[in-house]
This record gives sequence, C-alpha cells and structure tokens, in this order.
Amino acid sequence: MSGRYKILEELGAGGAGSVCKAYDTQLNRYVALKRLLTKEEEQQQDTQSSGLRQEAASLATLQHPNIVTIYDLASDENGLFIVMELLEGDTLSDLIQGSTLNLSDFYELATQTLEGVLSAHGQSILHRDLKPENMKVKRLPGGRLQIKIVDFGLARLSYGAKKQTEDQRGHILGSIFYMAPEQFLRRPLDGRTDLYSLGCVYYQVLTGRRPFQAASVPEVMDLHLNHQVTLLHQYRPDLPSQLCDWVMWLMNSDPAQRPANAQQALESLRGLAAAGILADPPASSGAPPARRASSSVGRPGPGALSPRTTSSLQPVRRSTSSTGVRPASGLIPARSAVPAGAGPVPLATRDGEEAARASRAWNKTAVFSIAAGVVVLAAAAFYFLKRSQAGSGATAGGSGASASSPLEALPNDGFLSGSIIRWLAGESMNPWSDVPGTAQPAKPGDLVLTWHDLVPTAGEAILTACGRRRPSCPVLQFEKPEELRGGISLLRFESGNCMVHKADRERAKNYPFGDRVKDKGLTFFLLVRPRVTDAVVTCLQLLSQDGRASLQLQAFPKNEFRVRASVRQADGKDIVKECKVAGRNTKVFCLVSVRWDPETGKITLMVRSSADGGKSRADCTAPPDCPALDEIHLSETAADPAPSAAPFTGDIAEFILWPFVMTQDQHAVEAQKIAEHYFEKPGSKW
Repeated sequence: MSGRYKILEELGAGGAGSVCKAYDTQLNRYVALKRLLTKEEEQQQDTQSSGLRQEAASLATLQHPNIVTIYDLASDENGLFIVMELLEGDTLSDLIQGSTLNLSDFYELATQTLEGVLSAHGQSILHRDLKPENMKVKRLPGGRLQIKIVDFGLARLSYGAKKQTEDQRGHILGSIFYMAPEQFLRRPLDGRTDLYSLGCVYYQVLTGRRPFQAASVPEVMDLHLNHQVTLLHQYRPDLPSQLCDWVMWLMNSDPAQRPANAQQALESLRGLAAAGILADPPASSGAPPARRASSSVGRPGPGALSPRTTSSLQPVRRSTSSTGVRPASGLIPARSAVPAGAGPVPLATRDGEEAARASRAWNKTAVFSIAAGVVVLAAAAFYFLKRSQAGSGATAGGSGASASSPLEALPNDGFLSGSIIRWLAGESMNPWSDVPGTAQPAKPGDLVLTWHDLVPTAGEAILTACGRRRPSCPVLQFEKPEELRGGISLLRFESGNCMVHKADRERAKNYPFGDRVKDKGLTFFLLVRPRVTDAVVTCLQLLSQDGRASLQLQAFPKNEFRVRASVRQADGKDIVKECKVAGRNTKVFCLVSVRWDPETGKITLMVRSSADGGKSRADCTAPPDCPALDEIHLSETAADPAPSAAPFTGDIAEFILWPFVMTQDQHAVEAQKIAEHYFEKPGSKW
C-alpha cells in the first residue's frame, strides 16, 4: 500500500468494507486500514465513487477525542483506502455482554458519544449506523470510561436532510436493531436519526436487552415502525424516572418529537447530573431502589392554573433557557423546591439569626398554605353537595362510575389542571324524557338529551341534543372492546344524531382564543371510534359563534384522520389549512389530539390507535387571527360549513379541552396517561 504500510492481519469485515491491522513504516506506529473502493470502482468516477472520496476527505478532517482519528486518505494499485487510529480493547457490545452499566459509567458513555456525534454533525456528517459494536471502550487508570466511535463507513455528508443510503441492489444499509423508522421508510435523514440510534444503544446498556427485538427482520422492522417498545422504567424501576424519560425521548418514532439536536440532548443530560439525579447510591447505604416519580405535567405555582377562570390562566410557557432542558418531563427539578412536610433548607453561609428568621417565615407560609387548602376543600365539598342536590345525575346509574364501567375514572392528579371542559361518557348524562324538567341520570340504552362537563368549577358546559329533539339524541352504551383494558361507556351516534354546546357571552371569553386568555391557543383530546364506510364523517367541530372560524376533525375512508381549520379575514376571504394522518385504524378507538399554536403558527394532529399503541403525527400551518372558539358540535348540523361530509356515525367516550397550547412534553405525558388508562397496548410516551 504505497510502499508505506505493511499489512499484518485482517481485523474484521462488514457491509462497508474490510479493516486490516498494518504498520506505518514511516512513523513507526500501528494503524488500521480500511478499503473504500477497488481500483475499478475508483476509475469509474461515477457519482457514488466521487461522493465517497469527498466524504472520506471530510472525515479525515474530523478530529475529536471520542471519534477514531483518520490519519490519511490514499490510493494504491488496489484502489482507495483510509488510514485510521488503531484502537485495541473491547467494544461496548463486549462490555455489556450479560451485564448493564451503573449510572456513573452510563453518564460517561452518553456524554462522550453525544459529544462525538455533536462534533460530526457540526461538520454535516451523519454516522447512520451507531450501535454497540461501533463503539470502542477503554477503562482509564483513574477508573473512568473512554469511548470512541468507530466505523463511519456508512456515514454520508448530510448538509441538511439526505436520502437513506442503499447498496446497488437497493438494500438499506445499517444495523436493523438500532435503525430509525425514517431509515426503513427511505425518508430524508438528519442528525435526529443518529439520536434515535443512540437512544436504542442507551436503552440496551441500561436494561441488558435491545428495545426492538424479534425473531425475523420483518418483525423487527414492524416493531420500529409501530414503535412497539416496553418503556425503560418497566424493566428498570430502580432508575430515576427522569433518566428513563430522557432515553425514551431520544427514541421517539417521530423525529419532530426527539431532541432538536445532539446539543439539546447533551445539555438535558448534564442538567440531570447537575441536579444529582444520576448519582449512584452508596453500596453500603441499604437504600431502597429509586421510586418512579409522578409523571404528571409540571405546571406553574398554586392558583396559576385555575380551571374555568382563565383570566388567571398561566400555562407552562416555552422554555427560554439556553440549556434546552425539557421542563414538563421533570428532567431538571427545581433546586429551590422544599419537599412537602420538610423544614426550611439550611444554607452553609446562614448564621443562626438568619436561619431562625427563615424558619419563622417558612412556618408562617406553611400555616397560610394549610389554611388556604382547608378553604379550597370546603368550597369543593360545598360545590359537589349543591350539584348533587340539584339532581344533575353525576354518575351513570346514580352510583358512580363502577355502576357502568369497571374502569376507574382517570386520576385527578394534575390531569385536569387548566382544562375547562371534560365530557366523559356515562357521567353527568341526562336521558331524553317526555316529561319536561326531569333530570335523572342516564343508563345504558337511554337516549341522551344533555351531557354535563366534569370540571369542578362554577358554571357548566352542557352538550344538548340538536334542537332538543328526540331524533338528535345519541344512545349511551356500554361495551368491552378487546383492545381496551376493560369495559367502557360510550355515546353512540347514528346518522342524524348530533349534540351542540354554546358558551354564553361572558364564559366565552375564557374559551380558546378568548379575550381573557393570556396565552392564545388550544389543546384537546378526543377518544373516538368513527364508523366510516364510503363517506367522510365529521366527528367534532369547534366554532366561533360569529361564524368567522371553525376547527373540524374528520375521519375518512381508508383509515385517515384530518383536521381542517378555517378563519375568515378582514377582507372577507377564508384562510383554510389542513393536516392529515393516515394508517391508523378507524375501526377501533383512537386517541386523537389537536394543538393549535398561534405563536409558532402551527397546528399539530396526533392519532394513537388502541389496536397497538402506535401513533402518527401531522403538522400544518395555522390560519392567523382566530376569534374565540366557543361553540362545540359533536357530529354535524345542517348549518355546519362542510356539507360534503356525512353526519357522524360512531362512538365517543371522552373529550377534554384546554384553552392553551401544551408543550410537546406536557402533551406526551397527558396522552400517555389516557392511553395507559384505556388501552390494553398503550404504546410508549415518546
């Protein structure tokens, strides 16, 4: 090889070429040689060979302590080859064989691999084949691990999104256990593709098993594409929940739901370490395994999310921190927070007098908080007592949710915080009656005339059968679908059934985009099972009572959902935007959510299927200047603005509405709660 390198032995061979151990006779050192192109391939000078030469030259300029060093790019009578640093020792695959890493070693692995990937991405180089076999591990004298990423043989200069690389036969190149869904689908790749692979690697080193494991290649591909993966914390409940969430964040099937880049992922992980979350427990402490923390959405302080009274609504705002930490996942706990029931936090620099003052101040605050809590509980008890006396029919059958469904109600541990409407089938429903003024609870088989929301605040949001006519009333049913965890109450709509809710003028100011809402936007979840044949059906509509705006959720034949937003501008023209999700089975219950964010000008539609927990997402541009959406329709009426769609036929189990935009983290947490509550196969949060 140019008379300089003496071949000693072959170290290995793979789909991207063979690697040999050689001796550099000029610099007197051992090196690794990798053949890139044969002489015939190099002489062809086609697009592929010239691109590979350019990439190899770029790799030679990539210098980082966590990436194998490229010494030279040369050519001889046999073709093009590169000369690399020779790394002795084990691969990460060897290290974790039959074992897992402790938290300190994991932190070294994750930070070093992310730093290496970040450096490569900074030069527009993607690896595309990150796996334990491509990571060399060495234990330094001080005990720390040193990681080096090897085999950029599948790397391609990214310069933005690039198509998945294939061999001459059209076969996708890469290790199937760690490949991102977009690689299987031959979609454009970017830095988030490497993050997915790293997430799979981190999952394996913490659990001792691959996240997507099956007996055949097609089965593994299906697991990736449907994102059927056991949550990490279910295998390792002793690990900090924030770390488990962080790994699953990297492994999200949707690139848009992963960290934006390696920098964001790295800074989030460092935030966990700075907060002490990644500290290994002392071996002799006898401390019990770390419990999984609550995954409820982090929200502002007390009173900031007062349901229904949205004049004081202060939803969690987008993080403006330069660290890129995802606040809703609980990755970085507030360091100044005082645990419930604990005393003041002592400071090393505080003298005795200051400590005493702080203690007295804290005790006053605690007394005030307790008193305030008593007042709130008393008010809540008074409200429910009055509501019960009014005979509004709080539960189906009048005896609680268990009377009609073995599924307990969703825990109110922050789930409803900030929501203004929650309609739950079987709860607070009144049947059609020929005798006006009666208000008995509906039971399965009854026609439902009115449906009251469950948010425990003054004033109700009531859905009423259109025109208060008997033919408009849907029917309350109870079923036990195979794909759900147990029995479920549902409201069944046949052709001609519809319900409508209109907020009064004062209450409308608290609805999405209303005058009193400080952070404009909306988020809603709908648990629905459309019955689509050959025509489009409109499941749900949010409208402005002045007729200027509408948001429609529609189900189409061939398993497709669409959300359509329309806003009339000052010049009288309507701006209409639409996004669609295909491939989710409309014959089973689906959890459909919509987020409308006027700040970013984007609407997001997410659909999760109860059949397998798989989820799909679509984004579209949002129309500007939306007025308050203060009218809600289930199904359609003759006055609705989409006459081409058929009246809704199908089943609705639950609807929840927030008058602000949830962050991606908040949305992921809430969607997972609902899915785990209802679905036999809830899928993963990320």
